[in-house]
Amino acid sequence: MEVGEINPWLFQVEPYQGESLSHFLGRFRQVNDLTPTGLGKAAGLGGAIATS
Repeated sequence: MEVGEINPWLFQVEPYQGESLSHFLGRFRQVNDLTPTGLGKAAGLGGAIATS
């Protein structure tokens, strides 16, 4: 079996000068669609992911 090139599925986000960690993490989450709905769509499950 031949393995092709593996691309990371997360987009790289550079921090801004003087940006707080919470703002950086918020931008990272938004750019990568890291919400329950976004993760469900990426996994092929739709928006049916329960969070606690």
